[in-house]
Amino acid sequence: MKIEPKARKLIIPLVLLFFAVAVGCGSPEQKKARHMKRGDSYFEKGKFEEAIIEYRNATHIDPEDARAHYKLGMAYLKTGQMGQAFAELSKSLDLEKDNIDAQLRLGSLLISAGKVKEAEQRARFVLAREPDNVEGHLLLSAVYFLERDLAKSIQEAEKAIDLGPDRVESYLDLAKLYTVNRQTEKAERTLKRAIALDKKSLKAHFDLGNFYRITGRLAEAEDQFKLIVTLEPHKAKPLLLLGNFYASTKRWDEAEKNYRAAAGLEPENADLQFLLADFYTSHGETDKALATYRKVLEIDPKHIRARANVTEILLSKRDFREAQEQIDKILRL
Repeated sequence: MKIEPKARKLIIPLVLLFFAVAVGCGSPEQKKARHMKRGDSYFEKGKFEEAIIEYRNATHIDPEDARAHYKLGMAYLKTGQMGQAFAELSKSLDLEKDNIDAQLRLGSLLISAGKVKEAEQRARFVLAREPDNVEGHLLLSAVYFLERDLAKSIQEAEKAIDLGPDRVESYLDLAKLYTVNRQTEKAERTLKRAIALDKKSLKAHFDLGNFYRITGRLAEAEDQFKLIVTLEPHKAKPLLLLGNFYASTKRWDEAEKNYRAAAGLEPENADLQFLLADFYTSHGETDKALATYRKVLEIDPKHIRARANVTEILLSKRDFREAQEQIDKILRL
């Protein structure tokens, strides 16, 4: 049967409408499943804000879904929204307390909040069910550290390494404890073991460089910070770390050189430009500081601290007219 062109124009929209209605009228369980699937896809791709929207939709459909609350909490963690992460992980565990990873993540948040006893409960819950859980022992180590029981804290961190000898972060945690306990030889040896596991670990090289810095071995510290730059030569952070090292040792010219290089690699990064401007301000180079703060405002006109600092410099130069203009702009933000 041949369909006339006019009829086809009417049928096609009706078919599309039928499918749209069919999809939209799925059961709540089907709708939730679609939100969860999209959320998981976004999460795996590192699109955490989009994942949050999908997981939140899933929790609205089914407030009693423990996994939806857990995944939403993890997405909040990835975006640095710790309060929301805490609430969602807590809700997840209210619904399903045997989620070990949720217990560990919530325990870490409790440590950050200084809620030691609650964090200890989470650690012991995990270890009661999984005695060889590496992160459980590290969480308990953090609990003992906050309780100022350094010996037990070190013991738990050492146990974590025995159970998971290939985890770089465990060595870095233990090295910090050795350093605090003034066991410098053990600290250095542990940091070098971490680097042996992953020679390209910026964090391991940074921690070793910082260890050398605080123990007065500045040449060796400088070597580590320079090595970090070679590991990621096209990124701003390593240059920033090297600049910070030079600033900490009052080698101002080298610090400025690296701060400028970092800002040059990410010219649209307002925070890096602001840091460079602050560096100039702290060294009395107001003209350079003013020019750099203006660059910050070109990138982000709503950067209140940059505008306030511009105002302060203008007032010091007795440029009251433009200072008033800047104040007016601040008041309108």
